[in-house]
Amino acid sequence: MEKIIVLLTICFLLTPLNAKPELVYRSEYEKKGDLIYDINHPSEGSLEYSIVEGNENGHYTINSKSGEIRIDSPIKDTFGVVHTDLLKVKVGVRTHEVKIVDGYDFILSILPDSYSVLSEHAKTHIDPRSKWTVYNNLWGKGTAVPNVDFRIAILHQKKLPSRCILIWDVPSSSLDFGDATVWCYINVMWGNRAGVREDLRGFPFQVKSIERLTLDFDFRKIYGDDSFKLALNLFTFEESGLTNLYNSDGDFFFIFDQAGTYLPPYPYLLPDIKIAGKPFSVRYNDERDGKFYQRRRVIIKNDESLMKGKLYLKNLLNIFIKKNYLNPMQYIHNIQIGIEVSSGYGAVKFNKYDIQN
Repeated sequence: MEKIIVLLTICFLLTPLNAKPELVYRSEYEKKGDLIYDINHPSEGSLEYSIVEGNENGHYTINSKSGEIRIDSPIKDTFGVVHTDLLKVKVGVRTHEVKIVDGYDFILSILPDSYSVLSEHAKTHIDPRSKWTVYNNLWGKGTAVPNVDFRIAILHQKKLPSRCILIWDVPSSSLDFGDATVWCYINVMWGNRAGVREDLRGFPFQVKSIERLTLDFDFRKIYGDDSFKLALNLFTFEESGLTNLYNSDGDFFFIFDQAGTYLPPYPYLLPDIKIAGKPFSVRYNDERDGKFYQRRRVIIKNDESLMKGKLYLKNLLNIFIKKNYLNPMQYIHNIQIGIEVSSGYGAVKFNKYDIQN
């Protein structure tokens, strides 16, 4: 899949000669021909482009007419070591510098000491002063190994949840790793979870007892492509499952940042609704792997993106209650927000994330 340009807005006509190099983040899994950067700016008009220094190893090629810089020879990288190329690019009569770094290792290398890194499967950080937890959930039925075949981590400070960065670099979803999906889910949870915070006070709580449930959020993409999904999960179960939170009877899955390429073929479809001005589709399914398991989905569509806003979750739950697709006697034991990835690269920062009930 062709890389999406990581375009840092520039205007070279106004750039002084002593300006700092333009910083470009790239994946460590490029293939020949992948687009790394487009140095052209519309205000420049028609110019000639050429790399005059920094490309001695022949990793890059530039289109002399469009200014597109692409991979010509894949770069062999080492996990944990920042690979940096400093290109001098002649643009007409001017020369500009472009600094290209492998984004995942670079972000880790400049991370302040106040941050910690969770990069292995099931690694967890609990904020004992709050109801928040971060959990690195890397799984799949293939043969891929974290930090070898793919990179994915949660960068966090002690106080949760807004001081978190979700970062990943994943080359493939399936065929390269034993023909089974490598599914990576890095998340920040509010509430208890089996084996992690089962004794957290106030959880689980019953759906019918909810007076209000609101998510107020503000995420910022630091760099990368748009292959990821931001997803919100509410896990529900019957009263009989209180002693074992693994016996979940269903979940709510709010996918509110999706490229619009996949809408599951669930047998029930409720009328479309808008959330924070964005079009969503509400769907329902009552079976998974031949067993009764309620899956309810609210899915953004039409290639929209929602990185900031307020979701009135109680109103969405009420839609399913009125349609008899949700039993208000069920319990919710945790709510988690996460980045779902099976390909691509990038980093997203939690500027704000708050649940009010």
